[in-house]
Amino acid sequence: MMNLCPAKIFMTFALLSAFVPRTVGQQRTAEQIFRARTGPGLKISIEMKRGDLVRSVPPDTTFVDGDKVKIHFTTNFDGYVYALNETPSGRTLVLFPSANSGTQNLVSAGIEFTIPATEGWFRFAGDPGVEKVVIIASAHPLHEIESHD
Repeated sequence: MMNLCPAKIFMTFALLSAFVPRTVGQQRTAEQIFRARTGPGLKISIEMKRGDLVRSVPPDTTFVDGDKVKIHFTTNFDGYVYALNETPSGRTLVLFPSANSGTQNLVSAGIEFTIPATEGWFRFAGDPGVEKVVIIASAHPLHEIESHD
């Protein structure tokens, strides 16, 4: 189980792919773009366990010591997914893929995936602070992240 500091966790989502232009005057929702596959898409939800209660929560939830989370996501393209954690002290850690959270980060379009991919949860513990989690979806492997310890 990996520990995160209690407090707010900010989810940042990055899609590394080609820019897809939008026709002038055409307004489309993120869900429409995701389903139409006219651009790279990543849907994410956060599952929190507090005591015996498990529920879906928004990314701006304030977590407390002992809370546990799982991140669920689906891409609309085949590719690779990475999760990085910026700690309150400014240190950046690779949350996924890793030995603790699962090493298989190759994902298929339309298939829901969960991290940690193991049976565990990410747990909030230690000093309070602001956590930033960056989820990156890429059509190609990012070797600089995969080789990071």
